[in-house]
Amino acid sequence: MYGFGQGCQIATNFWLRYWVTADEREDKRSIAFFLGGYALLVSGYLIVDVMVSYVANVICGVQGARVIYNDLQTRVLRMPMSFFDTTP
Repeated sequence: MYGFGQGCQIATNFWLRYWVTADEREDKRSIAFFLGGYALLVSGYLIVDVMVSYVANVICGVQGARVIYNDLQTRVLRMPMSFFDTTP
């Protein structure tokens, strides 16, 4: 998905170059065509980028919390009983 997002971002640059050089090629397409193509590429990039960022943050956050909790639980349960007698 990350590669697809980067591909969309690169494609927007190529699309803008295609749009700017349309006069040199005497391409008489409407502005709506160029704007529609650009909007499609940008929206595709935004959707993929948001999904990748959200999924990465959620997965990394949950995994990190799980590791910290398991380490804490292991250390507390393996403490000697004398620690709990002297520490209220």
